[in-house]
Amino acid sequence: MFTDDDGDFKEAEVETCAQLFLRLASKPSLEFLDRHLFPSNFPKPGEVIEIHGSSATGKSELLMNLMSKCILPKRWKGIEIDGFEAEVLFIDTDYKFSVMRLHQILKKQLLNIINLKSVEFSNSSSVDTKRQKQSDSTSSMNEEVKIKIDESDLKELVKSSLERLYLVKCSSTNQLLITLHSVESIFSQHPQLTVLMLDNLSTFYWEDRIRTGDNWTKFEELNNKVLTLLQTLINEYNLVLILTKNSTPMQGVKSGKASSSTNLDQNESFNSKSWCKISNYRLLLTRTDFPFPILVDGDKMHSSFCVKVFYQGQQHQCKFYISSDGISYA
Repeated sequence: MFTDDDGDFKEAEVETCAQLFLRLASKPSLEFLDRHLFPSNFPKPGEVIEIHGSSATGKSELLMNLMSKCILPKRWKGIEIDGFEAEVLFIDTDYKFSVMRLHQILKKQLLNIINLKSVEFSNSSSVDTKRQKQSDSTSSMNEEVKIKIDESDLKELVKSSLERLYLVKCSSTNQLLITLHSVESIFSQHPQLTVLMLDNLSTFYWEDRIRTGDNWTKFEELNNKVLTLLQTLINEYNLVLILTKNSTPMQGVKSGKASSSTNLDQNESFNSKSWCKISNYRLLLTRTDFPFPILVDGDKMHSSFCVKVFYQGQQHQCKFYISSDGISYA
């Protein structure tokens, strides 16, 4: 027993040594997770990345791109894949998550990386072989054949990557609260779980507003319950939290004049203001090709988006495209 600031007695929290070890175990580093979004810093355990924007601005696609990098392997047959081999718990509230889409992205990324880096690997291996054994060009060709990926290898790589992803679906805020209470057992059993992803935090906004009526205090309390549970999870289990939220441009609410600016302050989130206090990185997405996609690669038409990244009072922006193969930065 111990006393709090008011002098009241409270029970001490107890955990086993095994629970303590799993909670404090080192996680895979997410350094260089995305050099465009995080050029000088990278998400660290306990930090929150908030991706928000209006509808159809690429939030879920960007989240899936980050997810694929987390679960990809670090290397394969000596070739650096640049993945993190990190396990991810993904909470889907939109019921829009497509494992086939993720499979497509993983497969394309693996093919691109292996085909690109296998040439460098073959050349370096060939030079080393010539120095050591003074072999002819035939051995160089054989070395290149050894690192070519076939369909069975690709299938196994994708499968092993997907095994690092845990999927949970929630259909209401109450179910989300119950889920956040129950996932502690998952984190305690899987010390390699590094990232908690949530898409989309704003799904139940109107449902909750109807339930709470005009009582904004009750609505805030409901949001704060989710916030508290998420903070507890990321702090106790050294997690990185990445979530998406809907927002809508505030078109001159106070001035009466519409603004074309996309500053963060001029975008109103669908959730309570408490969320702004815990976000370390805030990514604001806008679509730049509306109403028509732009011409990018030959005669291929791709959707174009802009992302503004806000971090510790600084900001930068970059443009990306979404195609059937995933995200490509301009």
